[in-house]
Amino acid sequence: MYVTIRGEAFQRSAYIIAILAVLIVIASGLNGGLSEMILVAPFALLFVFVGWMGWWNPRIEVSAGGVRIVNIVREHFVPWTDFYEAENKWGLYIHTRSGKKFSVWSVPSRAGLARERAKRKSLDESRAVEFEFDGEASTTIVAELGRIAEELNDRAHNIRSNAYLRRELAAREDSPEFPEATTTRYLPISVLGFVLLFAATATLFTKFS
Repeated sequence: MYVTIRGEAFQRSAYIIAILAVLIVIASGLNGGLSEMILVAPFALLFVFVGWMGWWNPRIEVSAGGVRIVNIVREHFVPWTDFYEAENKWGLYIHTRSGKKFSVWSVPSRAGLARERAKRKSLDESRAVEFEFDGEASTTIVAELGRIAEELNDRAHNIRSNAYLRRELAAREDSPEFPEATTTRYLPISVLGFVLLFAATATLFTKFS
């Protein structure tokens, strides 16, 4: 069981990109017929894939073993034994006891002139969100940056200070998917998918332009 956490409205960008890609294909078909739709299809697929890679797939997964940070092309796993702090400073950063620092792409910081007012409003609304880390079913939580940092720090503190909870989690985390040390790996689907779609798009435009 794990809890998936994402920042507010983060996946909305993926929906917008997908809608724009569909509109591009439709407009191309109306303008130049089937041949132009086929020509623009790889570009539209690349557009959708970038939306998936950048705004749909990134997330945080909190499990019995630790925190998994899925970014655009890499993911990091930080076990609770190495988790030090979740920092809320122009974005979410995870610090480890081994001296590493990871940014979390899926929980962006708010920016702009109305940042502080929007941040306070969002935090108030986010207080109503229940963070249940010990439930039996996997869940997804969408919350504000500050609230997410607080909950991760509270979870780490509870694990360090509660021997019973540590024993319970240790019994659950007896799995090869939970490394004992902090690890980083590249996401092959993101890297290969982008390279292949970009190559297909460039080839078609070069051939028919």
